[in-house]
Amino acid sequence: MPEVVTYDSDMVAQRVYHLRQAGFDWRAIKDDLVAHNYVETAPTTNNLRMMVSDYTKEMATYLGPSDREMLLAMELSRLDVMQQALWHDVEAGDPRAIHEALNIMTTRAKLTGMDQLNVADKQTLATVLIVGGDRQAYIEALTYGRKQLMAGQLPDDETELEGESLEH
Repeated sequence: MPEVVTYDSDMVAQRVYHLRQAGFDWRAIKDDLVAHNYVETAPTTNNLRMMVSDYTKEMATYLGPSDREMLLAMELSRLDVMQQALWHDVEAGDPRAIHEALNIMTTRAKLTGMDQLNVADKQTLATVLIVGGDRQAYIEALTYGRKQLMAGQLPDDETELEGESLEH
């Protein structure tokens, strides 16, 4: 067995980060670390994830705002590529692909802050406009609602609009 060279934990974390960035899965990263004598025995997947997370956080402390924005854009782009690669299998109903796509979506939500929506935001996102009648009635209702919104005069619940004419 070849002699194991002692690397500091930062060097191992950097190796793990770069392999993960290149698209290696956790199993391949473990194998690489052992094969290239970074470690004697492969770390657990959770330990690898913690290394990547800690390394990324440390790198972010040295970045300015524009560099962080660039890094975020790059990470979001990678997530898009990964999700696109899975999408055909997701549409076909492959449970593994669906699970992976949901993980990607969760990661994207965390990176963009969408996982931090407050109750008021969720309520706004759930607002529904129901309009009876033809296309013109629908357009009039949207126009009326927009005018009311811009004036800050929308009712708090749907009962205030019942029977109200849109001819204003």
